[in-house]
Amino acid sequence: MAQTTREAVTIEVVDVPVFVSRGTQPVAGLTRDDFELSVNGKPQAIEYFDVVRTGSTRTAADAAGPQSLRERRLFLILFDIAFTPLHGLARAQRAAGDLIARSPENDYFAVAMYSSRRGLWFASPFTRDRVALARAVGSLTKPESGDPLSIVMTMRERQTLYRWAATLRERSDPFFQPALFDNALENVSADIMQEQWLNKVRRAAENQVLDFNDLSRRLTALQGQKHVVLLSEGFDAGGAYDPAKSAAAVRNASFDLGPNGLPEVGSTFAEGGAVGGIMGRRIMEMHRAFQASDIVLHTVDLKGVSTLMGNDALSALAGGTGGKFVHNRNDLSNALVELSSTYSQSYVLGFRPVGARRNHNSISVKLRNASRGTTVSYRKGFDATPDPIDVNEGLYRADVVLNDVPQSGTAAALTMRSGAVEVRLPMAQLAAQAGKDGKAELLVYSFAANGTALGFHRQVIDVASNASGEKTIEVALPAGTTVAKALLAINGSLGFSKISL
Repeated sequence: MAQTTREAVTIEVVDVPVFVSRGTQPVAGLTRDDFELSVNGKPQAIEYFDVVRTGSTRTAADAAGPQSLRERRLFLILFDIAFTPLHGLARAQRAAGDLIARSPENDYFAVAMYSSRRGLWFASPFTRDRVALARAVGSLTKPESGDPLSIVMTMRERQTLYRWAATLRERSDPFFQPALFDNALENVSADIMQEQWLNKVRRAAENQVLDFNDLSRRLTALQGQKHVVLLSEGFDAGGAYDPAKSAAAVRNASFDLGPNGLPEVGSTFAEGGAVGGIMGRRIMEMHRAFQASDIVLHTVDLKGVSTLMGNDALSALAGGTGGKFVHNRNDLSNALVELSSTYSQSYVLGFRPVGARRNHNSISVKLRNASRGTTVSYRKGFDATPDPIDVNEGLYRADVVLNDVPQSGTAAALTMRSGAVEVRLPMAQLAAQAGKDGKAELLVYSFAANGTALGFHRQVIDVASNASGEKTIEVALPAGTTVAKALLAINGSLGFSKISL
């Protein structure tokens, strides 16, 4: 991914992860000399070359050392409620659960939903906690704890999942058990039905693409190989809500129509599928946003083998990001596992973007002497002036807490004893950062020795412009706590601290 510092206004080094596969298997053994790199149509010297093995392709030597944030894989499982009927969502839930259960333990997953009424919302941040992910996939809701970062589950939720996991023989079973989620699924189904009936033209397909633009911004600050996996039946699913009217209304609101009443195929969108007009331009804008944030979007057509070529819109969404369009498959679980395997090894080509344009710059990668059937996937562009990191973004804050990501802001001092942690806030430093009377936000999380999140405490602190000394807050900790972590945020600055028993 593009490497930046918090204060930088331009990118110093651009990383281009390149995925080379034959079928569903990554191609190993390539070197720097096997690749040709061009930027804005001009040959570009490859100044840095590395091989990053993730997931199941990591060798024993790789696994001996800790995985860096740069090497990790982040998969966002995105359920499209707006354009998928209930039976399709149930199939998607089961397949997502199987993917998570069968993935290497060092892969991170997040779970989110998209609807036309609510836009995009998260049931789980990126985590390796398989029990928390089982809850998110099974219920498609946030945890009951009220945690603003959705890290902490209630003990009832976690114990229920543990009891089921202990009695089941297959690894994937706890990820989707109808009996386990009976009540939750009834509530989810009712809510989803409401979402679907309210869909129609409201926000519709074009606004979905606009919301995906915003998603790319939210993922920008996270380090690692970022994959969004969209599980959907595509825009044409509008007919599920009103077969006589909705499908045509959605198309009319989103596309430039030709004389035959169908979306025009034109030069406004040349890559990734037969979509033109307004929607084509929106998708191109989305592609550039994903490229700038180094995010790969994969789309999975939940209609299975009902259409040979699959949904045009889903093909178009994935086309310009370096992602895959998975269609004409009924075995969704195996399809997702194969997708993960395809992206389990990357070749990182690094270069200095001297003379790059401020906004979009195109990237082209070619493989010398490529054999028949070899596929090369990569990010197709970058921005020389990326958006700054938003420390108020919940996904970023959750990543800081779960993975101890260092921060440059003012941090709280922690003293821990059995049953409580003493938090000392440097008020003078906070006042200096605020510049005037303001408010600071404190978040304290407690963890067990195995990394399970046990509890959280949130408090807003008034900070006077002339504040001095320290403010001490004592936070009670749940039984079994061995680690406490604190986030302290004020005026766009974030501090992080950690203490262990």
